[in-house]
Amino acid sequence: EAYCFFGDSFVRLFGLVRHPEVSVQAFKGATCRGLGKEGNENRLDITRRLAAKPETKVAIFTFGNVDVHFSYYYSLHGKAVPQRIDFESIARDYVDFVASLPGGEGMRRGVVAAYPSSLVDDDKVPQCLSCYGILTEEQAATIPAQDCKLTARQGRVREFNAHLARFCGERGVEYFDLFDELVEPDTLILKKEYLDISELNIHVIWETTLLLWLQRLPFLKERTRPGFEAELQASLSKYIQEKKHEFAGKELTVARAHPSEARHGQCGDSDASRSAPAAKAARRGAGAGGGNAARAQGGEVKVRSLAELLEEKRRKAAAPAAGAGGDPLAPPQQSLHTEQDALFD
Repeated sequence: EAYCFFGDSFVRLFGLVRHPEVSVQAFKGATCRGLGKEGNENRLDITRRLAAKPETKVAIFTFGNVDVHFSYYYSLHGKAVPQRIDFESIARDYVDFVASLPGGEGMRRGVVAAYPSSLVDDDKVPQCLSCYGILTEEQAATIPAQDCKLTARQGRVREFNAHLARFCGERGVEYFDLFDELVEPDTLILKKEYLDISELNIHVIWETTLLLWLQRLPFLKERTRPGFEAELQASLSKYIQEKKHEFAGKELTVARAHPSEARHGQCGDSDASRSAPAAKAARRGAGAGGGNAARAQGGEVKVRSLAELLEEKRRKAAAPAAGAGGDPLAPPQQSLHTEQDALFD
């Protein structure tokens, strides 16, 4: 595993490459803010992994999406004492962490910029935050309309990414940014080929976005198989078919189609359904989640709520201590607010 990817749920798309030299480790809900803190569990895990792999040639980090798209609103509307998030200090501490990680001589370190906001309609922002369990419906209803506007959302992404780019330049860390390739230049709306069919999903489409990364990262393209692009198309077709089936099971209507449906006919034809080995392996594999839940769907196909995450933390705290090599357990929390804050630390 000479090429290591670490990140929040957005990093999972690299798992589609499915090559023995490429490893993908996702940390659900992880933030740059948390990684910048000494003693953070994810920080310690990444440090241990790289220390154990001195042969690593490239380590790329995809964090910041939770900070920009979720923590910003949570800090203002979910905390007992509202506070404005400091993107500059978060970016600085995060890049300092990446630059300080152990690695063999010549190991490349790279930071992926935060992805653009994928929500097309401003009025979907409160609903999205509620569906992902970031805010209650009552809290989400207090967000000012101007803070939901696409220009404001993409402006925050650009602000955070500008800090990342500056600190990466200062610390000798490579910086990779797909923002301009992903959005329409005039409207800043995510281009249709990267837009999920769920109106509330904050994630980009894996397969089409990965094609951009294959252009940016030659070492990744060199490790794909013959016919890989056809595999990606089959993977996307199967994903859309499964997503529509989920919607139908919940008696929900798909509000928009993906452009690939028009180019390749009805999604989920027999050939596509029997193929897509890359996607299946990525969703089964370690660090890439299981099933379509690996895409951490928002909106109508709901991810685990904040309450469910908190319950998981409580169960871990009540369980016997982890054995050798096990993850350290979080200490019991005193209040719901304290537990919520811990998820975004």
